[in-house]
Amino acid sequence: MDGLSDAKLRIYREHFEVFDVNNDGVMSLRELGTALRSLGFHMSEKEVDELYKEIDQQKIGSHSGYIDFEQFIEVIMTKMKDPYSQSELMQAFKIFDVNDDGMVDAQELKQVCMKLGDKMKAADLDEIIQEADRNGDGKLSIEEFSEMLLQGQKAL
Repeated sequence: MDGLSDAKLRIYREHFEVFDVNNDGVMSLRELGTALRSLGFHMSEKEVDELYKEIDQQKIGSHSGYIDFEQFIEVIMTKMKDPYSQSELMQAFKIFDVNDDGMVDAQELKQVCMKLGDKMKAADLDEIIQEADRNGDGKLSIEEFSEMLLQGQKAL
């Protein structure tokens, strides 16, 4: 966990705990995929599975079926080295732009998060929109959404 400040580690610990749905200190493959996507890593199920297997086997020596917090941090550190392509940013935006109007609002964000099994609170989702909404219209354009993901990746 070298290279991460205590503040970032606390944030990731909180994030890990949110997506550790059954609070057992480990994440399943499904929980990992949801957690990574909520951090802005646009990954297919196959990519999540490959990354999961690689990290799981490195730590345990055989597949345990779960990853712990240290392994979660390792996944984040691995993924933050891969910059998003414009195509990936557009694909991620399209997932959240449910009504296909070129904007993402808090309701759409909530709708997608619920489908992914995310248990974030409405207030947290509103805060995400507020922080990324540069023009104050309550919605995220593709530019604002992309900037949010890219800033999040840099902040990792």
